[in-house]
Amino acid sequence: MEDNALRSFAGHPLKLRGELLGGVAMFGRRPLSEEEFARSAVFAHEAAIAIKNAQVFTEVERLKDRLQAENLYLQEEIKHQHNFEELISESQSIKAVLRYIEQVAPTDSTVFIHGGQRDGQGTEREGNPDLSSRKDRPLVRVNCGAIPANLVESELFGHEKGSFTGALQRRIGRFDLANGGTIFLDEVGALPLDARVKLLRVLQEREFERVDSSS
Repeated sequence: MEDNALRSFAGHPLKLRGELLGGVAMFGRRPLSEEEFARSAVFAHEAAIAIKNAQVFTEVERLKDRLQAENLYLQEEIKHQHNFEELISESQSIKAVLRYIEQVAPTDSTVFIHGGQRDGQGTEREGNPDLSSRKDRPLVRVNCGAIPANLVESELFGHEKGSFTGALQRRIGRFDLANGGTIFLDEVGALPLDARVKLLRVLQEREFERVDSSS
């Protein structure tokens, strides 16, 4: 402090309701009066309130975006109702599949369902989350074969506002929408190779980035 001719220092924590949000410091080349020190304490308190309000606003906006996305998705799903209630069969093969569903459903493991067209994959898809702790969260269905190649990443992972032409606002992707629930990716083999690499990262590392996201 002597090298910079500093003769005073005032420091205050940015603290609100017991939560430490940071700190503020003030240096001076002359001694600070008690009044100035008191004013700096008031400033620190007001700054803590402003920071907390900004954090709360950001969280509210995030939850609002998520609820809007879930609402839109559920409205789309209403148009695609199915008649599946429960599966009854004497087939040993079907019984074996049901046992697999019962084993996998309570876990958070990624499940790969392989089979030909119209072989009951949708039934397995529905039964899995119904038996899990995620049954009260959304079941998000994605037909990978129906997504244009240039929109795959945006559809799955979301995008930030202005990340590409036509991106007029921030969008939550299907993985974000399914957080805490279940996501069913149909026709994964139709995805472009670069999208498969990023999908593999999601499955292995449980993390992803929105298009043009620096986070």
